[in-house]
Amino acid sequence: MEIESTTLWDFPKQNYGDKPHGNNKYNGVTPAFVIWNLLQRYTKEGDLVVDPMCGSGTTIDVAKELNRKVITKKMAKEYTKAKKKERSKILDNLIKIVGYNRKYGSWLLRKLGKDMVLWIGKERIIYKTTCKNQIETRGRKQIYNKEEIVLNNTSRENLLNISARTIDRIISGEKRKWTLRGKCRTKPGTLIKQHIPIRTFAEWNEKKPGFVEMDLVSHDGGNNMGIYAQTLDITDVLTGWTETVAVKNKSQKHVFDGIIKARKQFPFDWKGIDSDSGGEFINNHLFEYCTKGNLKFTRGRPYRKNDGCYVEQKNWAIVRKVAGYNRYDTEQELLLLNRIYGLLRLYTNFFQPQMKLISKTRIGSKVTKKYDKAKTSYQRILLCPDIDQSIKTNLTLQYNSLNPVELKRKILSLQTKLFNLAACKMKHQKLQKKLNTVGIDF
Repeated sequence: MEIESTTLWDFPKQNYGDKPHGNNKYNGVTPAFVIWNLLQRYTKEGDLVVDPMCGSGTTIDVAKELNRKVITKKMAKEYTKAKKKERSKILDNLIKIVGYNRKYGSWLLRKLGKDMVLWIGKERIIYKTTCKNQIETRGRKQIYNKEEIVLNNTSRENLLNISARTIDRIISGEKRKWTLRGKCRTKPGTLIKQHIPIRTFAEWNEKKPGFVEMDLVSHDGGNNMGIYAQTLDITDVLTGWTETVAVKNKSQKHVFDGIIKARKQFPFDWKGIDSDSGGEFINNHLFEYCTKGNLKFTRGRPYRKNDGCYVEQKNWAIVRKVAGYNRYDTEQELLLLNRIYGLLRLYTNFFQPQMKLISKTRIGSKVTKKYDKAKTSYQRILLCPDIDQSIKTNLTLQYNSLNPVELKRKILSLQTKLFNLAACKMKHQKLQKKLNTVGIDF
């Protein structure tokens, strides 16, 4: 045979010679003559040929005849599914054929056999949990049931079974691009704090829902001059249910109004409040409110953030990841923040699982921690015997009506508007400052 030298190739049958190439019963078999021409044109003897779409096996047969080394997607998939002894045999065959180092050959097989990662537009991962070792699949099933994506059975199974660590590894490069920073703006409270007992992180042993921790997250953009928005973050210690409300500033009036609004949004009533020692919480207004409402009011030690560890974790995982570190000081930005939080409360409480610490044992210098199975706040409420069945029924009806992908899409849209608004404002302020230095009124 001769290599075709024109753009029109003529081959009267699927195989050349007397020996068949590949499985002729396979639908859409590639003619062996085409593979022969391609390998003769672009490879030399001893080169490695990788076939990521191995169907009938025509490429394998032709490559072997031409003394080319060949590895296929089929071999890689068999490797990823095989047990330890079978993997060793497959790897031995590969090393014998290709001649690569054993570790490189193992990596190559794992890479070729890697499962697909699903994307929707700019949403890199359809569903990601904040838990590292365990993952809850109900949210993914909800995505599938809402027909946001159409998958075959194999891909659907891969989506439901992919581990949280694998997802984190895939998006690790994107996560490293963001280096965030923040500053504490808490100021000491008044003398009334003498009447409010201190509660440290080690004293949380409540077995009933309704005991909440609260904190403020400032949106000053690194400049604490003037008035800027604050996010009131409130989380239930037992179930992890979290509500966030954006307030105009950290004055007692606005913070108290935010607390009342957040309490109405909780699916169950409160039994106690724990805050830091800042003046926005340690004041007569909130103290009298707790006294009249029979709410247990406690506080953490000054400059000991770990005393409010439950809400501090939410400050990063919920508020900072969504709102970022920009400065928000206009009414339009405050409105956008609250619109985002209105959707975010549904997304986090119904679809974002979390693990809770069960026990911690210290042996010498080693600390061993045990966690429970990852569950969403909604699931923890369903399992809690101290919450009325009517509340659980209402939450179940609400859960069945939600689409996590649609919620995420709306959150990203509002988030983009918020960031663009903050960027335009900053650009305008820089231009104003530049013009003022040369005496131009703008």
